[in-house]
Amino acid sequence: RAPSVLAGGTTMLFAGLNGALIYAVVDALGHSPAYTGVLYAVQGAGSLTVGLLSGPALRRLGERRFAAYGIALTALAAGLRAIPADPLALACSAAIGLGLPCVLITVLTAVQRETPNALLGRTVATANTLVFAPNVLGLAAGAALVELVGLRLLLPVLTVLWLTTALPLLHTPASADRTASRSASDANPA
Repeated sequence: RAPSVLAGGTTMLFAGLNGALIYAVVDALGHSPAYTGVLYAVQGAGSLTVGLLSGPALRRLGERRFAAYGIALTALAAGLRAIPADPLALACSAAIGLGLPCVLITVLTAVQRETPNALLGRTVATANTLVFAPNVLGLAAGAALVELVGLRLLLPVLTVLWLTTALPLLHTPASADRTASRSASDANPA
């Protein structure tokens, strides 16, 4: 699962960078900083939606493709934010909400499923650190780079880098990592 954890950490690094740019996106749209709340609410709706659909999607696509498609959707949506248009910004927020959780769901599900019970707590804590700590670095980098480079160049570059993260996940046959048609978690929905 190292490739998944690496993809998760890299994705969260770029998510931090993207998150640091949100106020520049809102400024380019001509709105007050409060409009950020609207974009994040739409992103949250996307995240709730993918949460509801993730079980069947994981079974249908397999873990690696589910994660890769989510990363790609997030990357493309982040890049399109360089175009200052309200409907597009809202659609991009929804797409980021749909895409970003995919790699997180994949990584954390795999870690929990494949780790022996005696090691689960430590392993999950380590995986969480490896996946989520890079977000802080991304936030700091984004805050510095937005002033130096500018939004219109930074977002397309971010898209290319993010898409590069998804590619290694697609180099395995989908059937090799599909989850079982029913897993133990399906039997215990609570």
